[in-house]
Amino acid sequence: MCQCCGMPMEDDLIIGRDSDGTLNEKYCKWCYDDGVYTYNNMNELIDVCAKNMANENFTEEKACS
Repeated sequence: MCQCCGMPMEDDLIIGRDSDGTLNEKYCKWCYDDGVYTYNNMNELIDVCAKNMANENFTEEKACS
């Protein structure tokens, strides 16, 4: 599980990488890429996740709450 967003990381394609290319098994590639964290704070992470979680039965506002 990604220590930032909670994404299950079942294979190497989802695992983030350090700047030298080695796998960093603590984070997924969407939260940590090339040795850099994607999000500066929790609000940025929530905004991105809420947009991806929203669908016709689950609004973005509901995902943020």
